[in-house]
Amino acid sequence: MPQPPADIQGPWEGTWSSQTNGHHGRLRCLVSRQTDSEYLARFHANYRRILSFSYAVPLTATQANGAFVFRGEADLGRLAGGVYHYDGQATPTNFFSRYQAKADGGTFQMRRPLLK
Repeated sequence: MPQPPADIQGPWEGTWSSQTNGHHGRLRCLVSRQTDSEYLARFHANYRRILSFSYAVPLTATQANGAFVFRGEADLGRLAGGVYHYDGQATPTNFFSRYQAKADGGTFQMRRPLLK
């Protein structure tokens, strides 16, 4: 599926890494535009190849200097750490976000998947 040349919609893949406990794993995401400044990011993360979890985060984004600067938050439930806050930036080819919850914080780094 061709990607829009100046947008962040579509598929992403990369890694997540906790700066709190050192955990890390594979991360995939599908971003869809909801309004001019609202997006929905659907994440699917893996940990140690046996655990996986999926969740959605509404993001508010503004475009500046060829990048989309975004913020969002999602309550993943008490067992998953509660409310997570996200902030970062994405270009049409690179996605970087910091995340922070009460007991965990780290980063997401993703790129567009290679076409097969």
